[in-house]
Amino acid sequence: MRGGNEFDDEARRILENDKELHKMYKTLYKYAFSSRISDRNATGAYCAEIDEYIDKEIQNRKNLIKGMTDETLKQEIKNSITELERLQFVGSNSPSIFHNYKNLSTNESVIMGYYEIFKRMYRKPNKYKNT
Repeated sequence: MRGGNEFDDEARRILENDKELHKMYKTLYKYAFSSRISDRNATGAYCAEIDEYIDKEIQNRKNLIKGMTDETLKQEIKNSITELERLQFVGSNSPSIFHNYKNLSTNESVIMGYYEIFKRMYRKPNKYKNT
């Protein structure tokens, strides 16, 4: 057993899945600015929705930190928050960098699947608020 508490265990789980989460966000931003979105006004709405998901994730991580006991993990979660903020800034302002990622899907059913994942993930905002 690694020690710590349930919040530390959740932090480990989050950190293990962070790369995949970032990949999904990058894919959505790339899609929002793609030629598949013919109405440029829709791009802003897509980005606002993605930003909202990231804001909720950042808030959940900030709340999680309050219940954590492992200082090293706390720092890793703080670093992950910084990375999410950076991803959000780039995604909303200049996501063309994401076009260099060949592993990002352009399949619309995958994109819609990511939206569904986020809707399920964030249906309970501020998950760790009572810590």
